[in-house]
Amino acid sequence: VGMDATVSFSKAVELHECAFEVPPDRLLIETGHPSIVPASVAKAGAAAGGSFVTSWSHAGTLPFVAEAIAEKRGGVTAADVARICGENTLRIYGLAAKNC
Repeated sequence: VGMDATVSFSKAVELHECAFEVPPDRLLIETGHPSIVPASVAKAGAAAGGSFVTSWSHAGTLPFVAEAIAEKRGGVTAADVARICGENTLRIYGLAAKNC
């Protein structure tokens, strides 16, 4: 189950439930739609007057998605979520960690 920045939105209650319930071995994070960034990134960008970095989804926003998922799941850190999703990505795509 791929989750993007939408999980960080306060009104995305169903996604919050999904983030909590999805088994860890089925969880992935993704950038999603180009113009949807995590809520914390959007707020920071708005406070700074907006910029390309905070206006478009890119790989640099993934840690914020991991943080939002960790908050919804509880008992795990963003680093845990990132590690789990990294391991899942390697497994799903049949990649060996040494090749990445």
